[in-house]
Amino acid sequence: MEILNVIKARSIWLFDINELNPSGRSLGPESLFCLKDHYNFSKAPSSSNEVDDTKALAFLGGRFEPSTEDSVDVDFKLYNDGVIADTRRSTKVSDQFIENLLNTAAKLYKLNYGPDIVRRKLYLSEINLKSDRHLETTYAGFKEFGDKLFDVLGRKFEFSSVAWWADPETPNRNAQFRFERKLGAAFSEQRYYSSAPMQTEDHLKLLVELEKILVG
Repeated sequence: MEILNVIKARSIWLFDINELNPSGRSLGPESLFCLKDHYNFSKAPSSSNEVDDTKALAFLGGRFEPSTEDSVDVDFKLYNDGVIADTRRSTKVSDQFIENLLNTAAKLYKLNYGPDIVRRKLYLSEINLKSDRHLETTYAGFKEFGDKLFDVLGRKFEFSSVAWWADPETPNRNAQFRFERKLGAAFSEQRYYSSAPMQTEDHLKLLVELEKILVG
């Protein structure tokens, strides 16, 4: 398996934003400008009313220097019930960015931030990779069904996707683990896409386990 790139490493921290500022002190637009300048965001809201189509204050195209690593591009969204950070390095780095931003904001504006304020953390990892393994040949019945599709439609079909879904009765019920051919890539390129609701490091470990199951 060869990792081509991390498409998205998303960290979601859920908490009540109002708890950061329990006294309701007015921060003013200068607080938004300060965050914009501190992380070199190319796009940032000019007021607390300037929300995007997801009802978030969106800070896009920023830069962050995690400890002992080169700087990374980062997008950040602030909601009433939490924050989201996206990088293309790892969810660990996305977590580091959120921690850094909240600590920075707390120092600058005397906010009430501490780790115990966060009720829950969620993750999304999306990766492009190459593998010499095949989904179709792992189970003979899938190839046979692909041949039947060829007989009807006259085009080559190959079993190209597997997914595991969380039970709808459980928390985070929309979570999915997906492994599939990369959209638009020729079968001969052996390019795949995978997404998972977990830390990037755990995602990579599970992809290694999945590759052991597949036939070369």
